[in-house]
Amino acid sequence: MEKQTDMQELKALLEKNGVRKLYHFTDRDNLASIIRHGGLYSWADCADKGIDIPKPGSDQMSRSLDARDGLEHYVRVSFVTSHPMMFVAMNDGRISNPRHP
Repeated sequence: MEKQTDMQELKALLEKNGVRKLYHFTDRDNLASIIRHGGLYSWADCADKGIDIPKPGSDQMSRSLDARDGLEHYVRVSFVTSHPMMFVAMNDGRISNPRHP
């Protein structure tokens, strides 16, 4: 029941602040896997489940920082459609054909 309470509190906070949508960017080459596996998983959950991420948006430094801070099991979302990290991932060549709203 704790997760339900957390979700209700999060929903109330977002509504209070006028947040109607959350966004996630990925490369189009990742969409088939996302659909096949039934949704978005964190990079750590993908590793645990043996799910290959054809074009990951994160790099090794980002994953190391996530693991250090205990955030490896979270999927990143944004309040804006054009997330700055999407452009970093494109410039680094990790993604080439981004898909976002």
